[in-house]
Amino acid sequence: MPVHKIDLPYSFIHIFQQEIITEDQFNIHATCYQPVYAHEEVILIGSAIGVHQEYYRAFARFLAGRGYTVYTFDYRGIGKSIPVSLKNLEASMQEWGKYDLDAVIKHIRSTHPNATFTYIGHSISGQILSLTKESSYFSKVVVIASQHMNWRLWPIHLRFTYAFLIYILMPLMSHMLGYYPGKALKIFWDLPKGIALEWARWCRNRKGMFGFHSDHQLSSIQVPLLAIGFSDDAIAPLQPMHALLKKYSQAAVTHWQYSPGELGVKELGHFGFFRAKFKNLLWEPVLDWIEQTERFDKPLMGSLFSNQMECMDVY
Repeated sequence: MPVHKIDLPYSFIHIFQQEIITEDQFNIHATCYQPVYAHEEVILIGSAIGVHQEYYRAFARFLAGRGYTVYTFDYRGIGKSIPVSLKNLEASMQEWGKYDLDAVIKHIRSTHPNATFTYIGHSISGQILSLTKESSYFSKVVVIASQHMNWRLWPIHLRFTYAFLIYILMPLMSHMLGYYPGKALKIFWDLPKGIALEWARWCRNRKGMFGFHSDHQLSSIQVPLLAIGFSDDAIAPLQPMHALLKKYSQAAVTHWQYSPGELGVKELGHFGFFRAKFKNLLWEPVLDWIEQTERFDKPLMGSLFSNQMECMDVY
């Protein structure tokens, strides 16, 4: 069981709003949670597709309360990184990785040149690391509910629902309205047209996003990696998650798979991890893992970690 530690009061955490300019001159909104007494370690949280950075606020404050400097941000076309209107905004998930995530990592490295660097990617943010060379600077990686995006890997009872979404509904509504109205449809979230169409295109391809982009950056990551999945997650089931983890072929992968019943709750799903009520059950073990792997402060040689994976049912 994790050792419970004393959290810093919120008054000891300074929260800064920042604008980061990408290589292609797009303004990305980021938030820095800076504790008064900070470790020499920074944690960056990458959002799920369409999810605003505010969703991760409680988790970011928890980490900052333990002495870590934490960054969250909105990808272009999401949250506070929408310049004027979502309709007809030009944006793509390729740009999310190539420019947005890339720019945020560079900003953090220049601001904290002596700090070690942990990345926590939720859902799509566990994939698009493959689109930035900056991923080589991480000392540890945590991916939460991240998956390979080939719809054929989903369980049969979900497969045709996703096929309808990516072949018909998402392309049709995006072309008609100039954006995908996820909130109105109550199926995912409002997304820029380009994001929705690219997401659907990646899901239709048997190789997922890797049918369009190289997986070289993922296979080059040579650090400890913790993957967390949930048995009731319809967006990131076990098989698609395993398919993505195979791309991290040079990382030391540990996989924790949780089920609601084992934790004494009714639901975990794709977003449950980041709810404050799971601080003791989920957040503490992850922080313990991060702290126990601090000795790996630089990328290790690939031969040391090649093709290791530990799969665990937790609790």
